Amino acid sequence: MEDYVKEGELCPVCQGHLRPDVVWFHEAVDMKSGDLFSLATRADVFIGVGTSAQVQPAASILSIFNLCGKKYFIDPNPPGRLQSWNLRKGVASVEMDKLAKELLKVEGQ
Repeated sequence: MEDYVKEGELCPVCQGHLRPDVVWFHEAVDMKSGDLFSLATRADVFIGVGTSAQVQPAASILSIFNLCGKKYFIDPNPPGRLQSWNLRKGVASVEMDKLAKELLKVEGQ
């Protein structure tokens, strides 16, 4: 199990405050497009969750993973442009649990 950043935790090198592994608005993101395309061609399942799919660069990830066979997107208001995706309308904490159970059940058959 990974160790997660705890509130108030400091960097051992610079003593600055650590933060969760997230990208805030207006921060640069290294999309590593080559790696993403490689993953998309090898992945059996892709689950988009935690993004509205409206803001770049996260929105473009979904078009890359159109190459996957099974594609799921979880959001309270999923965008209509993901017509070939299995759209799960709802909050991630509920829908992700349901989807995980479904996928594990299918895998166990």
